[in-house]
Amino acid sequence: EKEVVAVDKGGPHRQLLSEFWTQLRDLSIPCFKKGSDGKISATEYVPMFECTTEGIIPLMDDMLQMKIRDSLKKYGEEAVQNVLDNVAPKYYFAVGRFMLHAIACDVVIMNNVTVPFYQNFLLRGVGPGDPDYHHDDIVRNVRGFLGENVLIFLVESEMYDNETVITEFIPKRCIETRKLALDAMKGGLRILQTKVDTDKKKMDIDVVRLQDFFSPWPLEAIQKILFSQSSLSAENVIEVIKVLYDEGANQLKQKDVKMSGYQNIGELRSALKENQKKFFDKFIHFLRSTEQKELNENNRDIPFVQHFVQCCSGYSYIPHQSSNRLFTIKVEFNYAQNHPFFSTCDPTMILPGNIDDGDCEWLMKKIVEHVQICCNLFDSS
Repeated sequence: EKEVVAVDKGGPHRQLLSEFWTQLRDLSIPCFKKGSDGKISATEYVPMFECTTEGIIPLMDDMLQMKIRDSLKKYGEEAVQNVLDNVAPKYYFAVGRFMLHAIACDVVIMNNVTVPFYQNFLLRGVGPGDPDYHHDDIVRNVRGFLGENVLIFLVESEMYDNETVITEFIPKRCIETRKLALDAMKGGLRILQTKVDTDKKKMDIDVVRLQDFFSPWPLEAIQKILFSQSSLSAENVIEVIKVLYDEGANQLKQKDVKMSGYQNIGELRSALKENQKKFFDKFIHFLRSTEQKELNENNRDIPFVQHFVQCCSGYSYIPHQSSNRLFTIKVEFNYAQNHPFFSTCDPTMILPGNIDDGDCEWLMKKIVEHVQICCNLFDSS
């Protein structure tokens, strides 16, 4: 028997990473205490991130420590310190490693995985005090998660002036107080090689350090290349769709002409392509009208267009088109196809090519059914 091997050509990979980014806001650190027999006697979970309107940000060290201490209050400071020293850093390191993996594999990262301030800090090594990071940009990047009026209040109350609120308050509040998480995530974004020196001492040498590569790049360029668009709309999706029509050139026989009522194969081919164009126009209208209906009904479920993109590509978001022009979703008509078919490896929806006006409603329902089945299979909420 021949061995059956599944080859991941990108779709399952994108699906995995998309699910990881989606669940990141709920990712928790396990707090446990091992008994004398080595068995885990208690496990509770502490969130790693806090959510803001712009994205997620690492929990402050003292808040993390407080939550861990509260979870392990029965087991003393040794158990608390064990989680802080040996467990929490590994989880934050893993987040950085996932980001590095996505960048290395040319998989776009979801936009709200981290806010622009930390994109600058983690990927470019740029923070307050760097001459290339202008004060106006710093204020704009932190305002979304610190609060609209916090910086104004600090200056007006004379706790800080316009200079020190940026050079002192922001570094302390946004970087120094989140050192555990940020150091570990930065570690995940590095590739180290262990070497032994002449005294037989082991040393970790940087092989890849993203900050060295990305530091000359403007943040806007990094966002457009590495991160997704901030929103996903029907128009975003329509922009990346490429339609391929099939006139049945290799499949049509004379018996097909007789059954169709057309005079010859040329007429039948023209009719097939025209019907495919009509259905494609109806599908584009369906994407727009479904989105509008969801907005009118204030529907809080995942939008249909997001499910559609996920079925076609594995992504639950769309890359920036200005910097990812190779990313397209193909809508392909195939004369030999009887039902809708989705392929995430080469983002594609394949539709029956032999359709007429009477098939449009049936085919639209089948697309919706297939999208729902696909997304239910991968729903990990």
